[in-house]
Amino acid sequence: ERFGQSVEVDERTAWELYYPPFEAAVEAGVGSVMCGYNRVNGTFACEAEPLLRRDLKGRMGFRGFVVSDWWATRSTAVAHGLDLEMPGTGVGVKPLMHGPFYTQEELAYAERPEERPLLSRWWQWAKWKVLHYWLGPHGYFEGSGNVASPSAAPREATFADPARRILAALYRLRLETSPGCAPGSDECMQQLLVNTREAHVELNQEAAVRSVVLLKNERATLPLRRGV
Repeated sequence: ERFGQSVEVDERTAWELYYPPFEAAVEAGVGSVMCGYNRVNGTFACEAEPLLRRDLKGRMGFRGFVVSDWWATRSTAVAHGLDLEMPGTGVGVKPLMHGPFYTQEELAYAERPEERPLLSRWWQWAKWKVLHYWLGPHGYFEGSGNVASPSAAPREATFADPARRILAALYRLRLETSPGCAPGSDECMQQLLVNTREAHVELNQEAAVRSVVLLKNERATLPLRRGV
């Protein structure tokens, strides 16, 4: 169950088995990495600081930005390594379960939580209680809401770093010259459906052909016999 289950993995297994593809992508200069819905070692992937800040951005040296899967954000986790919330702040809200958490208002409350109105605090508590009861102890909001305070992370590190990462990727790919469309809009969906170019199909076919491995059946080794 991708929304509530927790994947338990120790550090050695992560680096030897699960991290190599991400390391290769970072070395190749990938611009963004997406975090998923499930939890890793008890913490939702999109607010798992050991994964995003320590391992990905720190040890691997990832210089791009981390984006959430659609509605996979559980809190204003900018201080934990999540740089961009998707589908963004203008595409609607899924009641109870999701944000948006990266609105200007929510980011301000993350920096100064004492300024959040009492009614808003009560609404957050009510959502957590309802979902905790509905989904059990491993529901959507278990462990969520861990937002760094101003004393724990200075404003420069908390808010400027994500902006730099996103803008760096944008200018590197020259997206400022072709801004495209707003995610979730009808215009964007139409472009996604139309943009199936023959060149992409040909590239996929070529990659499939080159990935085929042929075996030479020397000494009648195949088919394998029992006991071999």
